[in-house]
Amino acid sequence: MPLALLAGLGAGVFCGDAARLLGSRRRSLGRRRAFKVWSEQRRSSEALPAISADLATALAAGLRPVEALAQACRHRDDPLSSAAMVACERIVRGEDADASLRTLASRFKDGRVGGMCLALETEIRSGGSALEPILAVARGAAAEAAVGRTQRAARTAPLIQLVVALGLVPSVLLIAAAVALSGVGH
Repeated sequence: MPLALLAGLGAGVFCGDAARLLGSRRRSLGRRRAFKVWSEQRRSSEALPAISADLATALAAGLRPVEALAQACRHRDDPLSSAAMVACERIVRGEDADASLRTLASRFKDGRVGGMCLALETEIRSGGSALEPILAVARGAAAEAAVGRTQRAARTAPLIQLVVALGLVPSVLLIAAAVALSGVGH
């Protein structure tokens, strides 16, 4: 009886540890997945100004919307460009352009991507020009990127000042001490 009780307690402890480890692993995977999604969104937002500017240039050069999008995303390695290339390939294979562009827009939560896809959708469907809306997206994305860089620089400046101060103060004190000590001996 005591042996069975000890075996049962041991199994319970083992199961509890296993459950705790499994829960920890799930939380860890959830955090990694959330970081991956956040990182993908951030990289896409950073790439959007260049992609939309290249897309506007390609549209102004007279390329059709799908060709212009493929041209703008061809040599990039960010998630937005990869997803846009997949959408372009689907459209070229004969799938519905509206559905492919809506899928692209829904994958990224950034409203500017949705606006860009909507402008391309409208041009494909009705033949209107998507150049002005794409230029507006490019200007807005570039302005937001500039604001982000300014904010990051403003957050970093005090840290740089602190490092410089911590590096300079001891060296100035050492020089002052050396001057003071050199005057003591005379």
